[in-house]
Amino acid sequence: MDRYVSRHILQDVQDELVVFVASDIEEFRNVRARLKWDIEEMGFARAVVMELEGARPRSVLVESLEAVRMSGIVVFLFGEKFSKITKMEYRETDARGKPCFVYAIPIKRDYRLQRFIDEEIRSPVIYSEFTTTDELITTIKVDLRRFRKKLFHEALKSWQAKRRRERRRQHAEEIGGRLTL
Repeated sequence: MDRYVSRHILQDVQDELVVFVASDIEEFRNVRARLKWDIEEMGFARAVVMELEGARPRSVLVESLEAVRMSGIVVFLFGEKFSKITKMEYRETDARGKPCFVYAIPIKRDYRLQRFIDEEIRSPVIYSEFTTTDELITTIKVDLRRFRKKLFHEALKSWQAKRRRERRRQHAEEIGGRLTL
């Protein structure tokens, strides 16, 4: 995560955190709609769920990869079905070093999905399993609050370190000015 605590995600914290929700289009349709509403109810985040964003001029893949690029966090939901688009969304998330939260139902999966999870899902910020929609929603909301708090503390530490460097520099200039007199 440290490599991604950059101006992009810190900008999100100042405004609103953009959370892209990725999953197989059919498998979690109702869950994604509810999740969007619940995330936005939190007051500090905006959830992007592709099918709720309206008509777009480009292909679903192009639009979803652009949404991944514009987000601060990507939430992945995995169940039984394999989705090539979700696989590409994960690869884009990983390539860009974005924090990803992975939530999976502990069930027998399509072998392609299981292989993808086992071989390609590297250290996400969060990996959690769920059995009910309510459990999933609650867990994601708690995880987002914790992550936001962590980002705030990291931003504060960074700001404090910058201030200390500025003060040392100013102090060194003052001392240097006195020594040259």
